[in-house]
Amino acid sequence: MTTKATRQERRQTDKLAAIREVFDYIAAACKKHYEISAYVAVDEMLSGFRGKCPFRVYMPSKPAKYGMKIWVVADCVTAYCGYMQAYLGKVGSTVEKGQGARVVKDLCQDLYGSGRNITMDNFFTQYTLAQELLQNKLTIVGTLRKNNAVIPPAMLADRKREVHSTMFGFSGQTTIASYVPKKNEAVIMLSTMHHDRKVEPQMDNKPDIILDYNKTKGAVDTLDKLCCQYSTKRGTRRWPLSMFFTLLDICLHNCSVIWFDKYPDWNKYPTSRRSDVRRMFILELGKQLCMPWIEQRAARHLIGLQPSVKRAMEYVNGPGSPERKKQKKICHDYHKPHLLKAAVTNVQGRKTIRHTFAAAHVRSLFVDIMRQRSMHVLMVARNMTTLTLSIYNFGRLLHDNVLLMNFPSHFCRLLSFIGYE
Repeated sequence: MTTKATRQERRQTDKLAAIREVFDYIAAACKKHYEISAYVAVDEMLSGFRGKCPFRVYMPSKPAKYGMKIWVVADCVTAYCGYMQAYLGKVGSTVEKGQGARVVKDLCQDLYGSGRNITMDNFFTQYTLAQELLQNKLTIVGTLRKNNAVIPPAMLADRKREVHSTMFGFSGQTTIASYVPKKNEAVIMLSTMHHDRKVEPQMDNKPDIILDYNKTKGAVDTLDKLCCQYSTKRGTRRWPLSMFFTLLDICLHNCSVIWFDKYPDWNKYPTSRRSDVRRMFILELGKQLCMPWIEQRAARHLIGLQPSVKRAMEYVNGPGSPERKKQKKICHDYHKPHLLKAAVTNVQGRKTIRHTFAAAHVRSLFVDIMRQRSMHVLMVARNMTTLTLSIYNFGRLLHDNVLLMNFPSHFCRLLSFIGYE
């Protein structure tokens, strides 16, 4: 984290200065500890945040809509996050040109020469980018925008074109395919991995370029969904903390991918309950990470800790931990011999009424009232001559300026709480 001494200086050159070290460390660890498959996808991921942030963006297509954008390269098989980069907005007042191509080259630089295929949408796909990646032994499959200059006019949408028909174009090792899903519509693809006119008759004559694109395009969206399914995020107005929660969710998913790849039979469930396995892994991982701190804290004296913290520590430590003391239950037997006599006497001496109640009954009744702060009927009159108090089986009228003798302290606290002095 940045310090106060260098914070302003670092902000002038890096908007991510507050969490740059943590971000780079996690990104390097994700790249180091797992080798992604032959098919990867490049897309953006939105870390939901509505507070003040110098590079917050608005993306109406995302569920969160507002937040911090992260460019991600994810494995198409496991949705493992291999490479990521934070979007920091404009540099000065100039708009960056060719941003999509620049992001792909920055993220996939370590994949050069590996022969992998990269799936991308029309924000990233460009003919010049495809040729540059092809020289570095990387192929791409992606969609093209209708206004792209490399698309021949004959491949654009036209009413005369037959539905479910495909038009192909070839230039060296690059293939362009224009498919008509509906009348007057066209889906245009660019690929350096496909070099034929093969189509699938059972799938509305769709070409293999579209079928392969549909299989691999959702890796980053799957990662985003899994991170939101079991998230560590909590409400905060500080964007570095929100970004850290997102990084922590990505780390949890990456850890589960590595663990299940190494131990495929761990806590195995049927296919319909695979999400339960991931949930149990996250719970176990959190327990193991917290265990050293819990043991260190449990070694000290537990006086001063909240009861909920003590119970949580005893639960996590297992059966070897000290047993929890049973709480004393309030006696609800109103016929015990230990009775409490309370005298309610009018100050003017007009009338003396004596009531005999079980002590446990009075105590439990008013303790519940103090906890819930609710009564069946309660009317308070300050600076008036009468006070009407009706609680459960109290159906009597107590005149103003009464003398309460021998009642439990809870009853006196109750009267002061409602405003009777």
